[in-house]
Amino acid sequence: MTPTPKRAAPRIDAARREEARRLFETSEIPQVDIAARVGILPASLTRMAKKDGWIRFEKGKRAQTVRRIRARVEREIEAVEGVLEKAGALGGADSAARTLSTLVRTLIELQKYDEDAARRSRVKPEDEDVAPADLDALRDALADRLEKLRRENG
Repeated sequence: MTPTPKRAAPRIDAARREEARRLFETSEIPQVDIAARVGILPASLTRMAKKDGWIRFEKGKRAQTVRRIRARVEREIEAVEGVLEKAGALGGADSAARTLSTLVRTLIELQKYDEDAARRSRVKPEDEDVAPADLDALRDALADRLEKLRRENG
């Protein structure tokens, strides 16, 4: 009996690979969902991340980054307001106003992030059992273990 050949893993182009890296490193999206979005298997995503040295998103770092961005945006707003006062009727006023508008939108997005984070922290799961910290890593480890057992017993 001839063994059936394994299917070749789907190739991923540079744009989808970069999107996978961006989501992996900057979002709370589960690895299974990231893999589905870019059209690869979760195990392939895990291998790419390990091979390329991607660093998985961590919640605590996100809050720290948001605080740092908020402080920077507030400083920029003060600087733009100064330019607007000095520019008055000069041509720089339009550019400064656009910059200010962009910074205000950024602050609004940061506020939404804070509200979402606060809402998530107030929601208590019905099941208080402690789950593993990284379910995707656990799932991949179990899949690898099952594959190894299948080969050994197959």
